[in-house]
Amino acid sequence: MLAILTQIHLWLQLLRVDRRGVTALEYAMIVALIGMVVVTAMTGMGKGFAATINLSASEL
Repeated sequence: MLAILTQIHLWLQLLRVDRRGVTALEYAMIVALIGMVVVTAMTGMGKGFAATINLSASEL
């Protein structure tokens, strides 16, 4: 675990020096946020979709 934290710390220090890394980090954060929104939306829709499929199956 310590080795992983050390690697992350070194990587973050390199990002501070290289300004291109800041842009990459910003894009990564945006992608993570979009991913969380998609998962949340699909979870909500999935429950309703499952109920519809189960109703259709019971009608058959």
